Amino acid sequence: MGGGRGMRLQLVLPRVEPAAEMKLPSVCPYEDCQGRHFRYHQEVSKAVKDTKYEAVSADRYECLRCKRTFPVYPQGVTGPPPIWWKENQAKAAFLW
Repeated sequence: MGGGRGMRLQLVLPRVEPAAEMKLPSVCPYEDCQGRHFRYHQEVSKAVKDTKYEAVSADRYECLRCKRTFPVYPQGVTGPPPIWWKENQAKAAFLW
């Protein structure tokens, strides 16, 4: 089959910037709420998979409308992966 060339996969990871200013959303992230006013709730530690950091600090805020809390992460850090991520991760490992 071919000249022995395998498939190449290049991953581009976002740069984690724990010292960068964290920006609050303009609207509550919960779909059933359109709240625009938030109260600082607490600082939490967020484990990350990064080449330089094992964890970063994130802030949790409470929406004053729905009373639920949500995290605000530093630049380059996202929340939990979508549901389909594990499924695609398994497929990628199989193809490897």
